Amino acid sequence: MITLTAEDAAPDFALPDLCMVRCGFTYDAAGLAGEVMLRAPDGTLLAVPDELHRAVPKRQAEYLAGRWCAAIALRRFNAPEQVAVQPDRSPGWPAGFVGSISHAKGRALAVVARRRDYRALGVDIEPELDETTAAKLEPMLLLPDETALRPAGWPRARFLTLAFSAKEALYKAVYPHLRRILEFHDARLLATSAGELELELLPVHRPATLPDARYRLAYRFDGSECLTLLALPQYATVTVP
Repeated sequence: MITLTAEDAAPDFALPDLCMVRCGFTYDAAGLAGEVMLRAPDGTLLAVPDELHRAVPKRQAEYLAGRWCAAIALRRFNAPEQVAVQPDRSPGWPAGFVGSISHAKGRALAVVARRRDYRALGVDIEPELDETTAAKLEPMLLLPDETALRPAGWPRARFLTLAFSAKEALYKAVYPHLRRILEFHDARLLATSAGELELELLPVHRPATLPDARYRLAYRFDGSECLTLLALPQYATVTVP
């Protein structure tokens, strides 16, 4: 059985024409067998697709919670609420819409907008790393010049959590244009400030349909969670060094 808590307030990123929905979820791993269904508080009924029937219960629960958030966000645009599963398993948004989904440790989040307003969206939610894990991950995530950008007074774990989340959000945003998975050193952290940071995508990884080089992302720490968002408007000026 998968249970959704009621939708809770998502952080306000103060961006126009964009809808973000967040929820919590729990599941009984022993009780998930056969056709896995989720019934949300609003009556929405979702089923795990055939290709996920053999997935572990955690993956099934994450999938359904994320799809519910996406459905609620699409509903607010009076759009079709079904998010398809594409052959590469990425979300297939209804015609005329872009979106992004994230989930971590019993939390799910989706962001949706009309394609006429945004060229690309990428969202990520991450629980804050502990210091031991952060120390192990640092060489994989950041080069020394990126590490040097840690704000004064920030613990390493918080900074690494932000860098990890921001690069994930960027990669989700560009994936529909690139259609391949990027590594953490394929983007470089250029600057950080209160609530915002800037990443650069290396030239070899810039898709022809999205030629931007540098991207500004917004972030919020909500308790022990880090949320990062890349929302690239249609009218944004392309930034190429």
